[in-house]
This record gives sequence, structure tokens and C-alpha cells, in this order.
Amino acid sequence: MKEIVIILPTYENISSVKRTLTDIGVNVSRFENDDSLVIVDSVKGYFESNPDILTTIEMLAKRAENRRKGGRTVISDMSSFSLLRKEQELLKYERAWPPKLSSMKYKVFCCYHQADFERL
Repeated sequence: MKEIVIILPTYENISSVKRTLTDIGVNVSRFENDDSLVIVDSVKGYFESNPDILTTIEMLAKRAENRRKGGRTVISDMSSFSLLRKEQELLKYERAWPPKLSSMKYKVFCCYHQADFERL
């Protein structure tokens, strides 16, 4: 894979995400082993990890750059913020994405459940 992909699911467990990717033909173990694919539970990534998830993404981006991987894609289910009633922290992260990662080539997809989005 010429890119690094980071997936942060909320309601799907990591095993389920891996199984789905495998079912559509992605060699999950190979891409995880070469750090092209990173799957982190979004609750752990945003609220329990040290360093925080943005720092982790920056570190992965630098590693990808050193390995001459072209792009970086982050797919994040933002439902963990609603699940834990941390909407103010959500706004902090939404504001942090562009400046924090602006020097890197990133595609960031923040995904919202319709009900969570309407509540915001």
C-alpha cells in the first residue's frame, strides 16, 4: 500500500472492522504489519491514549514520509464524543485538525451518525 490509512471506529469493534476489510479483499495483517493500516477504537484514541490521537497521527505521518508513502487517510467515527457526552471536546478536535495536520498530506473524513449531528 502506498498510503497509510487510520481508522477510528466507535460502535464497530476492531475485530469486526478487520473482518469486513478482509471480506472485501484487503490483506489486513500484511498492511498492519507494515504500518500501512492502523485501526484504533475511537473512545480509546480520543480519550484514553497517551499520546493523544493527533500526536499519534503525526508520528505515523512522519513514519510514512520516511518510508516514502504518498498519502495519508484518516477515517474517524466521531460518535465517541456523543457517546460520552463530550461535545465541547469534539469542537476542540474539529478545530485542531486543519492547523495541526496542515503541513502533511492528509485526507480526513470525520463521520457522524445523523442523530448525533442533528443534536449538535
